[in-house]
Amino acid sequence: MKHIHTAPQGSRMGAGVFALLLAALGSTAQSQPVPDPSNVAIGDGAGANVSTKWNLAIGEDAGVNVSGKNANQAIGFNAGQNVVGGWNQSFGRSAGQNVTGDYNQGIGFWAGTGVTGSQNNAIGSNAGRNVSGSNNQALGNGAGQNVTTNWNTAIGEGAGSNVGGKNANQAIGYYAGTNVNGGWNQSFGRSAGQNVSGDYNQGIGFWAGTDTRGNNNTAIGSNAGRDVAGDGNQSVGQEAGRGVTGNNNLADGSYAGAQVRGNGNQAHGTNAGQRVTGDNNMASGSYAGAGVTGNNNIATGMGAGRNVAGSDNVASGTGAAIGMQGSDNVAIGSEANRGAVADRAVAIGAGTQAGSDGVAVGTGSVAAAGSVALGAGSQATRGAQAEYQAYASEAPQSSAGEVNVGGRQLTGVAAGSQDGDAVNVAQLRSVNEQLRSSLTQNEQGLSRLRSDVQQMERGLRGGVAAAMATAGLPQAYLPGRSMVSVAGGAWNGETGYAVGVSHIVPNGRWVLRAAANATSRGDLGGTVGMGYQW
Repeated sequence: MKHIHTAPQGSRMGAGVFALLLAALGSTAQSQPVPDPSNVAIGDGAGANVSTKWNLAIGEDAGVNVSGKNANQAIGFNAGQNVVGGWNQSFGRSAGQNVTGDYNQGIGFWAGTGVTGSQNNAIGSNAGRNVSGSNNQALGNGAGQNVTTNWNTAIGEGAGSNVGGKNANQAIGYYAGTNVNGGWNQSFGRSAGQNVSGDYNQGIGFWAGTDTRGNNNTAIGSNAGRDVAGDGNQSVGQEAGRGVTGNNNLADGSYAGAQVRGNGNQAHGTNAGQRVTGDNNMASGSYAGAGVTGNNNIATGMGAGRNVAGSDNVASGTGAAIGMQGSDNVAIGSEANRGAVADRAVAIGAGTQAGSDGVAVGTGSVAAAGSVALGAGSQATRGAQAEYQAYASEAPQSSAGEVNVGGRQLTGVAAGSQDGDAVNVAQLRSVNEQLRSSLTQNEQGLSRLRSDVQQMERGLRGGVAAAMATAGLPQAYLPGRSMVSVAGGAWNGETGYAVGVSHIVPNGRWVLRAAANATSRGDLGGTVGMGYQW
């Protein structure tokens, strides 16, 4: 028998609503008798086997087998079947089937089926199926399926499916945030944040943050932060921070910080800090600090510090310290100490080279192990020697290294007091006076000697004047600033002039100074120096 059961006058559903439903479905609509007159069923087999009140079933076999609480609504072929609970809503073919709980919504073909929990919302074909939890939101075809926790959000086709562990995961994008075991994870972008195990991870961008195992990792950019195992890793840029094993690593730039094994490493710049094995290494600049094995290395500049094996090295400048092996080295300048095998070497200047415990300062200067080369082109390559024959010495001698200033004048030398000390001009002048006193008895020889000594004395006076001028040169005193200065000096009738340039590096640790001088005798000189302050 075809008929419709309507609510009595004064019920929550008015006659006008039923008239509209009848007009929409047509005169051929079928309904089945229901136990309680407050229920409304329209369609063949609709509303069968209902044991609660105020339920609405519209469509063939809609709203069948309903129990528990009241006010369930099912609109669509086979919608809202096998429901235990109240205030559940299903709109669409086969939507909202097999639901246990309250205030659940399923809108779309097979949406919101197999739900156990309350206040879950699913909009889209097959959205929100097989959910065990509450307050989950799914928007999009196939979104939010197979969820076993609470307060999860899935927006986009296939997004947020297969989620368990903890609560409040968010997935926005085509198949974003699938296969997640954890809580408070966020994924934004196509296929972002898939296969995540952990909490508080973020993936923003195409495939960003997928295959992550750990907590508090952030990946921003296409394919950034993929295949990560650890905590607190941050990556920004295309392919940045991919393939990382460790904690608290930072990658900023396209392809930066990829394939890192260690903790606390930083990479800033395109392709910087790739393939690093170690802890607390820092790279800044394109391709800087790539291929490093060791700890606490710093590389600044394009390609600086690449393929370094060692720890506590500093490389600054394009191509500085490429391929260097050793520890505690400093290389500053383009191509400085490239390919060196050394420890505690200091090379400052373009193309400089220094061996272990050596210091080379100036463009193209070279210092062997334990030696010092000061000035552009200086070559201190003799190095340490043992059992060599020194001039005017019968006993074999040995040295720890060599100091070479490239033919430059040394100034400001203190008077020597030991056999191995250098002597200065003042000491030579004293020797000159002693010779003059001892030769007074030989007038002819003394005359010749006096003439020679006078010439020497004038030159020495000029040298002292030049030294005084050099000593009087002002020097830069602020980090990162340079100073050009001039000075003059006079000594016993001779004059000297000096011009100098000085620089303090930005961190204030290194002080560099160079000077050139001239005397009234036409002599020229120069000096270069550096210092490290702490």
